[in-house]
Amino acid sequence: MDMQNKFLNMDTWFPETIAVYFNINHEEYETELIKRCVEIQEENKERGGKNWVSKVYNTNNIVELKNEKVFKPVLDFQQKCVEKYSDDLQMMYGDDNYNPKLLGSWFNTYFKNDFQEYHLHESIISTIYFVTCDKNDSRTIFKSQRYETHPINYGTDYRPAGRAFYEPTPGKLLVFRSHLEHCVEQKTTENPRITLASNYL
Repeated sequence: MDMQNKFLNMDTWFPETIAVYFNINHEEYETELIKRCVEIQEENKERGGKNWVSKVYNTNNIVELKNEKVFKPVLDFQQKCVEKYSDDLQMMYGDDNYNPKLLGSWFNTYFKNDFQEYHLHESIISTIYFVTCDKNDSRTIFKSQRYETHPINYGTDYRPAGRAFYEPTPGKLLVFRSHLEHCVEQKTTENPRITLASNYL
């Protein structure tokens, strides 16, 4: 085979990585987490985030969860998972190894008919931790930054376009780069769906 026809390489340049972890100790403190979220919501009627189309209750810039003792086990679990995510991707910050640091955390409470429009976070890594939800509750959806104008699918793990759907399960943690747009389907079940969201720099 001459060099003109020789296959050299196939580069995959723009994939997105969403990691899924599960906290096997979640049941030990789920009740306390729910209780404290309800208390905080009763103490703080004001909703965080003023520019949303949706009206989901959240504590962003209202209550800092890293100062709340009851959330420490979850935040510690998240930190380990975020560090593993960073290490597995061999992320660098400039010429140095990237060491993710928690910027802030808040919780979101979804009631029946609530939803969350597509948005992104202005940080490096973000997480979503499912505290409580119904079976078949509303999913978290991520979408590609690339819009595919033709019905192209790939038979490999390389998926540059489309959407990714994640079912909520108490104790499940999603870790992803903050620029990745995501939303939450409209909730159709009766009991509250509570998630913790966190940003890391």
